[in-house]
Amino acid sequence: DVYKRQPTAFAVTFPHPMTLTSVKLTSAAGQTVDVAVTPGATPSATVSTPLPALEPGSYSAAWSATGADGHQMNGVVRFMVH
Repeated sequence: DVYKRQPTAFAVTFPHPMTLTSVKLTSAAGQTVDVAVTPGATPSATVSTPLPALEPGSYSAAWSATGADGHQMNGVVRFMVH
């Protein structure tokens, strides 16, 4: 069942090329999970990074990305692992 699988990657799509600069996962209990982001990756309209194995629970993923002109974008995505 597709809803019972944990995510294997974090991805964001933009209208113009960006470089993902950070992803920070935080569990509902406040524990942080390290997510490696490739420094200096080629800018792309869709950026992604692999996620580590996650324990069941609720998470938030705070992300940031930078455009070629230095413009910074960020956001937070919330999800659950069953």
